[in-house]
Amino acid sequence: MINIDLKRSSKDFLIQLALIALMLPLYGYAEYIFPPDAYQLDFIFCGLLIIPVYLSLRFKNASICYFIFSCLLLIALLIAIKHQLLPIEESTTFKLAQWLILLYPVNFLLLKILKTTGFFTLSSGIFLASLVAESILLYWLTSQNTFTLLDPLLNINFMHLAAPNESFLQLALFMFLAGLTVQIVQLVMHTSSMQASLLGALLLSALGLYYYNSPYALAITSLGLCLSLSVAFIQDSYEMAFTDNLTQLPGRRSLELELQQLGSRYTIAMLDIDFFKKINDNYGHSVGDQVLKMVAKKIRAIEGGGKPARYGGEEFAIIFPGKSLHDAILHLEALRLSIENSPFKLRSKNRTKKIPKNKNVLNTKNHRLINVTVSIGVAERNHLNRSSEAVINAADTALYKAKKLGRNQLSH
Repeated sequence: MINIDLKRSSKDFLIQLALIALMLPLYGYAEYIFPPDAYQLDFIFCGLLIIPVYLSLRFKNASICYFIFSCLLLIALLIAIKHQLLPIEESTTFKLAQWLILLYPVNFLLLKILKTTGFFTLSSGIFLASLVAESILLYWLTSQNTFTLLDPLLNINFMHLAAPNESFLQLALFMFLAGLTVQIVQLVMHTSSMQASLLGALLLSALGLYYYNSPYALAITSLGLCLSLSVAFIQDSYEMAFTDNLTQLPGRRSLELELQQLGSRYTIAMLDIDFFKKINDNYGHSVGDQVLKMVAKKIRAIEGGGKPARYGGEEFAIIFPGKSLHDAILHLEALRLSIENSPFKLRSKNRTKKIPKNKNVLNTKNHRLINVTVSIGVAERNHLNRSSEAVINAADTALYKAKKLGRNQLSH
C-alpha cells in the first residue's frame, strides 16, 4: 500500500543527514584521533554491523538483514585488501577492490528489484545465491589472476565524461546514483524510518568508498552504518509502542503518558463512531478501516490545542490541556459537524475508469455514500473529578448519554 507523508519523510531523512554531518569530520581527522596502523580497529568497527544485523533479525526485517550482511562482507574484504592481509598480488588486489566497490550498489539494487520481505522466500534465496555466485566468481578471478577479462566492463565511459583511468569511478557513481534514485522514490511512496535509514546508509557507503584509501575510512563508514540503521530501529520501536498503526494517531500508551503530565486544569473528550459495527457488517472490515482513517484525519486537524489519541476500536480520546469545558466544546462541536458533513464515498466495483470532466460533481452511479457521524462525551477536571481516570469515566458517561439521546451529538 502506498503511504505518502512528505513531512515525515523529510523529518526522517533530516535525522539521517544530521548523522552523516556528524560523521564527516571523522574522515578528515581520523589519523589524529586513532593510533596509526592499528588495522584491528577497522575490523572492530566493521564488527559493529552485527548490532543492526541482530536488530533486523529481532524485527524480522529480511531486506535490511541481507543488506547489512552484504555490507559487512564487502567492507571486511576491503579492509583485508587495504591492509594487505590477503595472499594475492598488489595489482590483483586493486582490481578486486574495484569490483567489491562496484558490487556494493549492485547488491543494493538487486535487493530492491527482488523486494525481499521474508527470510525463507524465493527472492531471499535468489539474493543469497547471487552473493555466493559473486564470491565464487571473485575467488576464481583472483586465483587465476584473470581480472583483465572484465576490464571492458570497468572501462565503460558514458559520453566520454571521464578520463580513461577514471571510467571505473564513473560506473560506480552511476550505480550509486541509480540506487539513490530508487531509494528516494521508495522513501516518498512508502514513508518509514527504515526507508530513510537505507537512503542515509547508501550515502554514507558512497562517502566511505570514495575515501577508501584514507585512514580508517572503512571503520568510520561501518560506525556510521551501525548508527544510521540502529537509530531507524529505535524510531520504529517508538512508533510501534506509541503510535496506532492504522490511524497514525498516538496510541493508548502515548495517551497514558500524556495524562501523567497534565496540570490542574484540563478537559477530556471521548469520541465514538456511530453504528460502526453495522459499517463493518454491511461493507466489510476493509471499508471499516478506511472509515477509521477518515475520522482520524478529521480528529488530527482539531483546533484549540486538542491532543487526540486512539483509545481502542472505534473510540478516540482528545485531551485539552489548560482548557475549560466551554472552550473545548466549541472545538469539539466544530469537529462533529465536520465529520457529519463529510460522508464516506464507497466506490462501486463496476465504476467507470473514465475521469469525469467536472471532478467536483459526484457520479452517484460510481459511488455510494456512507453517512458517518460521531457521538462525543466531554468532561473537565473539577472538585468531583480530581484524577484523569475520574475525568475519563465522566466523559465516558457523557458519551453514553449522547448515544441514548440519538447519537451524532455532544453531551457533558
